[in-house]
Amino acid sequence: MKTIFLCRHAQAVSKKKGIPDFERSPVQKGIKESTQVARRLVKKKIAPAVMISSPANRALETAHVMADVLEYPKQNIILRPEIYENPRNDLFLNIVRGLDDAAASVMLVGHDPSLSEFAGLLLPGLSVAMPKSGVLAVGFEVDAWRDIKESGGVLQYLDFPLRKNQKLQMEKAAFREIENKITQQVEMLLRDFDVVAPEKTKKLARTTGRELAARLVKASKKKNLIRWHFTNAGSKTDK
Repeated sequence: MKTIFLCRHAQAVSKKKGIPDFERSPVQKGIKESTQVARRLVKKKIAPAVMISSPANRALETAHVMADVLEYPKQNIILRPEIYENPRNDLFLNIVRGLDDAAASVMLVGHDPSLSEFAGLLLPGLSVAMPKSGVLAVGFEVDAWRDIKESGGVLQYLDFPLRKNQKLQMEKAAFREIENKITQQVEMLLRDFDVVAPEKTKKLARTTGRELAARLVKASKKKNLIRWHFTNAGSKTDK
């Protein structure tokens, strides 16, 4: 088994500050969020065997934060300038396929949209952009890194800082999606069995959809909302 961890850099100083893009560093809030995500990795007893980072300040400093918490030697972080300069999907694949097979896992710390595009390449159907400080793990049932193939991965782990307003937005989006699906299915079943008159059927379907959707969303754990967001929503973010 081989595992690829994708980690997006922490929230950095705004581009509007006039600082050269390469030199933009994480703000305190971003450092705190990356630290929290790293601590949750530790609780899950998850740690990469190899860490590779873009040399841009915001990515490298994020890698340092992750390394501190995960007890990974900072001097062992491998810098790959091309992750910042020319982050193509085939570049990431070439980096991964060139790893020593003695390592079971690798963490790539970089930027978007390239990380999200690479995740989508490994995981069919995944099309959402990774939030800052987010970590996503993709597993492959192979013994050698050279055997990693496009669309051959399985989502193993997913976490990112979730603010209250984001959680509320996810809950609302999940509620609407679940409600629509349940309502449609109930309408079809009632219509097929001709249980009630058409108007009553629609009303009953809508009521059932709302009630079940509300219960499911309320009972959902944070990790399930996050997983739903990544597999059902899409968004664009900056590098």
